[in-house]
Amino acid sequence: MSMRLAALRIALVFAAIVSAGAAHAETLRFKGRVEAAERAVLSSRLNGVVAAILFEGGERVERGAPLIRIDEADAELALAAAEARLAQAQARSEGAERRAARQEALSERGVAPDAQVGPARTERAVARAGLAMARAERDRAALDLERVVIRAPISGHISRPMVAVGAFLEAEAGPPLAEIIALDPAIVAYAAPYADRLTALEVAGAESVEELLAGVRIELYLPGGR
Repeated sequence: MSMRLAALRIALVFAAIVSAGAAHAETLRFKGRVEAAERAVLSSRLNGVVAAILFEGGERVERGAPLIRIDEADAELALAAAEARLAQAQARSEGAERRAARQEALSERGVAPDAQVGPARTERAVARAGLAMARAERDRAALDLERVVIRAPISGHISRPMVAVGAFLEAEAGPPLAEIIALDPAIVAYAAPYADRLTALEVAGAESVEELLAGVRIELYLPGGR
């Protein structure tokens, strides 16, 4: 993979500037490079140990394909703990709802003093907030469990893995795990000096870049003469 990319790094770009109504053309020559249209670096969003690497390097992978799996034991335990806290918060919330409803009903009938309604409503509000927080923690733990599988963010060709099975990964702080590049389409980049651009405008008799490009023919020569 790396050799294939290296062969495409440098190219020669010939821009033939044809002047309006003229039979001759001026040819400008630039050194350029072929770049990937998209590039993505794999990283981990969790701390954990690499349990499996699901690619070799050099092959094409599709967006969403599983590439690296982190040991899921810690994530599974965290999800189980979050679900237990959610069940506890649910029970507390249901009890607070019943007590608040009972105090409100008694207050409406004049059986219980209004002073008891306020604390019951406060308890209910606190229980509802605790339930919402427990649900968010459960959802976050479930998301972390999904993230034990690192997937391809884009489609393209993938480099060799830059990590080994058994390595400990730090969330978004460690070295890159692999790189994916998309070469279809590819971008040819080259720099044209400002003086050459002015000369090209004069030769073509163009008043704008758009008008100039209408009369330009680009030829690209890759290493090896193609």
